[in-house]
Amino acid sequence: DLTITKNCMFDGTEHGILLGEDGPGDMKIVVIAENTMSSVGIGLKIESGPHLLADFFIVKLNNFIGNDIGILNETMLLLTAKKNFWDSPDGPYAEDNPNGVPNSFTGYGDGNPIQDYVLADPWLTIIHHPAPCDLVITLKEGWNLISITVKLDSLGADYTASKFAAE
Repeated sequence: DLTITKNCMFDGTEHGILLGEDGPGDMKIVVIAENTMSSVGIGLKIESGPHLLADFFIVKLNNFIGNDIGILNETMLLLTAKKNFWDSPDGPYAEDNPNGVPNSFTGYGDGNPIQDYVLADPWLTIIHHPAPCDLVITLKEGWNLISITVKLDSLGADYTASKFAAE
């Protein structure tokens, strides 16, 4: 059993998460949830091998943003990767995806590409809150519209701008 959750992989690494064949036991109960893979070569790569049982994996609520490839599944097993954000509201790009997903009705999405046996439909149309990731905001002269989630109970009923800024 393996759980990979609430991690941030950014900028220039070859893989965000790499699952490879190493050892005699089966890797079959794997949960990959609430991670952000941004500007990496391959967000999630699952190498081929008889012990990597990708059809048992759970991949959900992750953000795949600006990667060369969102998911590369080298196994011959269908990887279910539903409810992820692919850097586009119309889902991942999936030209090389033998089972015809994610978007068989309207064509391919504009988001991070997925390759080989990945079921991505339905996907998230907006980013999943990247809780552990640093949030960078750049303000420019003029009007700026910003929406940030704040736990109101942490403000102690003081909703002034200075209190919000501290949070």
